Amino acid sequence: MSYLSYKTAEISSEKYYKEVTSVCPECIKVIPAIIEESEGKIWLKKKCPEHGEYKDILSQHPDYYKWSQNFLVEGVAIDQDKRCMPDTEKGCPWDCGTCQRHKTTPILSLIDITNKCNLRCPICFANAAVTGNVVEPTFEEVVKIMKHLRSLTPYSNIAVSFSGGEPTLRSELPDMIRKAYELGFLQVMLITNGIKFKNLDYCKEIKETGLQTIYMQFDGTTPETWEQTRGFNLWPIKQRIIKNLRIAGFDSVVLVPTIARGVSDHEVGNIIQFAIDNIDIVRAVNFQPVSLCGRIPADKLAEMRINISDLIHKIDIQTNHVLNPNVWYPVPVIAPMANLITWYTDVPGVDFGCSPECGFATFMVLNDKTGELDCITDYLDIPELFRLSNKYWDEVCKRKGKFHRFETITGGINEIFNSSIPFLKDIGKGLDGLHERAYKRYVMARYFLEVLGTIKKTGRGIQSVSKILLRTKWEDVASFMYDTLMVSCMHFQDLYSMRTTRTERCIIHYAVYDRRDNTVKQIPFCTYNSIHRPLIEAAIKVPISQVDEGEILTMEKEYKALEKEATPIARD
Repeated sequence: MSYLSYKTAEISSEKYYKEVTSVCPECIKVIPAIIEESEGKIWLKKKCPEHGEYKDILSQHPDYYKWSQNFLVEGVAIDQDKRCMPDTEKGCPWDCGTCQRHKTTPILSLIDITNKCNLRCPICFANAAVTGNVVEPTFEEVVKIMKHLRSLTPYSNIAVSFSGGEPTLRSELPDMIRKAYELGFLQVMLITNGIKFKNLDYCKEIKETGLQTIYMQFDGTTPETWEQTRGFNLWPIKQRIIKNLRIAGFDSVVLVPTIARGVSDHEVGNIIQFAIDNIDIVRAVNFQPVSLCGRIPADKLAEMRINISDLIHKIDIQTNHVLNPNVWYPVPVIAPMANLITWYTDVPGVDFGCSPECGFATFMVLNDKTGELDCITDYLDIPELFRLSNKYWDEVCKRKGKFHRFETITGGINEIFNSSIPFLKDIGKGLDGLHERAYKRYVMARYFLEVLGTIKKTGRGIQSVSKILLRTKWEDVASFMYDTLMVSCMHFQDLYSMRTTRTERCIIHYAVYDRRDNTVKQIPFCTYNSIHRPLIEAAIKVPISQVDEGEILTMEKEYKALEKEATPIARD
C-alpha cells in the first residue's frame, strides 16, 4: 500500500506511541492504555487490575494511521450552559450528556423512536425480540429532544435522524418527520432496513412528509451475503425497494453496508458499482465496519476485526485501483473550510472536528467528456486546500470578536461629555459592522484566489466545489451532494477499541430523554451503544407481555411474512 506524503501531512519514520485512556471490556472501568506500533501494526494495549491485559488492532497499515493524525483540528464546543452534565464526576466515557470535556458539537443526532424490528439480524444494537422489552419514547419526549437540539449554541443542530430498532414500525413516524421540519431542521433522515418500502404506498406516504434522505441497510449484491448478515436472502427485496423509492420520487438514498471480515468484505466493489448504476437516487455509500460486542477471545478478536485501512485496501483492489488509498481523507479535512464558510455567510455552522480515526471519505463526480466517474482528487489538490483553509481560519480566529473599535470610540465620547447619545452608539456599531464586512470580503477574496491554485483540471468537480465557496445559502451547499457520489467509512468504537480521545470529539450523538432525571441528553454514538443504552432504556422499557398485543403481533407478522417471501438460495 502506498500513501501520499505532503509537507503538511508527513508520515513520521519513528514508531508510533501514545498514552491514552480506555475502558476494561469486562467491568467497563476507566483504565490507562497505550497506542503502540509493533509487528507492522498499530495496537491498542491496556491492562485492567482485575481482569488482565487486552490488545486490539487499530490499523494494519501504520503509515496510513500516522498520516491521518496530521488532520486533527479543533472542534466547536457546545456552550457550557447548553450541556446536560454540568459536572464531571466519573470521567469520560461515563459522564456523557454531554459533559464539560466534550470538544465538539454534533453534526447529526439520532433519535431511537422504537426498538421493535421486523428483522432478526445476528448483530444488532437494539431489538425488542432479543431483549424481551419494548423501548419507545413518547411523541412529546421526542419533541422535547428535538427542541433541545435546535437550541444548542453556538452551532444549533441542523440534522436529525430517526432510528431504531426499525423506525418505520412506529405509526407516529410521519408526524415526527413533519415536526422536525417545523422545528427548523434542515436535514431529516431515516435510518432503516427499508423493508416497509417494498410497499409503494408506504413509500409515497413517507415522501409526502418531505423526508429528504433514507439511510438504508445494504450489505451486498449476492444472496449468500444477505443470508449470512440478515438470516435470509433479501437481495431481490432490496432491489424492489430501490425501484419503489425511485417511483415515489426519492433522490437521496445512502447505502449503509455493515462490513464483517470473511462475511461481506468481498462485496465492497459490488456495492459501489450498484450505487453508480443507481446514481439518479443513490447519493452515498457509507461503509460501517462491524463493532464487536460481548466477550471475545483474543485470537478471535484479531480474526474478526476489520478497520478503516483494511477496508480502503479492499476497495482499492475491488475497484481496480480507481478508489486507491491516495483518494481518501479523514473527515476533519473539511473542517477549516466549513468554518470559513459559516463565518463568511449565513449558512448554519456544521462541526467536522471529530477524530481523524472516526471516518474517511472521498467524492466521485461525473466526467462530462468520458461519461465516467472521477475522484474529486483528480480535480483538486486536497492537502493544499486543507493547508490554505487552516491558514485563513487561523487568521480569522485571531481577529474574531475584535470589531468594536468605533463602538468603543463613541462610547468614550459619551463618557467624556457625561452624556448618553443613543444615535452616537448606533453610529459606532454601524461603522464596526461595515469594518467587519469589509474584512470578511478581503479575507475570502484572498482565500479564493489561492484556492484557484489548487485546481488540477476543470470540469464538473470544480463546478461542484464552487457552489460551496461562492454561494451563501444552505441549499447551495447541500446541492454539492447531488452533484457527486460520496463513498465513506465510519468506524464506530466498541469496548475493545474505545479511546476517550475519540469519544470526547464525537460528532454523531444519540439524543435521548432520560426519565431518571427528566432531561434531554446527547450521548456519543460509541459510548451509547457500548455503555449507556441499557442504563437509559431501563427507565422506559416495557416487557413485551405488557405491550398491546396487536403491536407485537404486527412486528412478528411482518417478520414471518418477510421470511416466507425471501427468495431461498438454490443449493446442490
